[in-house]
Amino acid sequence: MEGRWLIIGKIPGWNRADWPIPDFVRRDPISKKAWLVRYVNDEPLRSVSELLSNYDDLQLLDSDSLFGAGAAEAKISKLLALQQN
Repeated sequence: MEGRWLIIGKIPGWNRADWPIPDFVRRDPISKKAWLVRYVNDEPLRSVSELLSNYDDLQLLDSDSLFGAGAAEAKISKLLALQQN
């Protein structure tokens, strides 16, 4: 949006349906509760369900969290720099 990233083009034949939003886990370390969180593919800010789960389960899922635009840009830039080294 601010022009700091180069747009390199579109991917022919790219289909949003081929890239569904994965499941996430939200953990509360104080209560030792965890929830499996699923989002709507067409509305990534709206969760479809939050199912109570065992706190120690779902270890392979990423945490359900948000980054602001600046934090997301910094994280992705850092990851890309690591790939170049």
